[in-house]
Amino acid sequence: MQNYDNTDDQLRITSAQRERAVELVRQAAADGRLDFDEMNGRVAVGLEAKTQGELRRIVGDLVPSAELAAFLLDVTPALEGPGSTWDNPLMLGKDKKSLNLHGRWQVPPFMELYCSIWHSVKINFMEAVALAPVIDLVVVAHGGSPTFIVPQGWGVDTERLSVGNQGMFNSNVATRPEKGFPRIVMRGHVANGKVRYATAREIRKLEQRLALQQAGHQQLAH
Repeated sequence: MQNYDNTDDQLRITSAQRERAVELVRQAAADGRLDFDEMNGRVAVGLEAKTQGELRRIVGDLVPSAELAAFLLDVTPALEGPGSTWDNPLMLGKDKKSLNLHGRWQVPPFMELYCSIWHSVKINFMEAVALAPVIDLVVVAHGGSPTFIVPQGWGVDTERLSVGNQGMFNSNVATRPEKGFPRIVMRGHVANGKVRYATAREIRKLEQRLALQQAGHQQLAH
């Protein structure tokens, strides 16, 4: 890794910047520019990086110097309102005994979910529109058991999510998303819960409902 002197090195980075840099490091190992040990070292630094300078050190010799500044720029869309910034997350489930979020809704880059004991919480992303490539989701579920449902192609990283001693959190969702799909990075604490892909039955019911809606819109148009 190279050292650089840059006045922007102390700038704080977004989750999207961090993920993009780590992805570049992994790709560099895949095409032979880095060996396995180099990749592991750089990925570890990238996943914990907080400043632009830390990212510069792991990708500085992988991106042409003329393109490096552009590569390091923040790619998070400019948003306003709850969920647009780290210090103003979209709050879900607070002061509610049950929450069933589904349908077509916008997923901002920063969210916090509260789920207390005996509370029923289900977050369904099947029709959701992600407003950023990386979604930071803090889960506060002491005694709660939230369920998350995502469509195929999405990725959910649960490595930073701690689980109670007597609890269990299950996931059959890939950590890394397919190209063009968003990635949810979960952190916080749960007692129990699960994250899963939508089932074939759920997908079929959704397709049927959307087809009926489309038919209704066409009738109204005529």
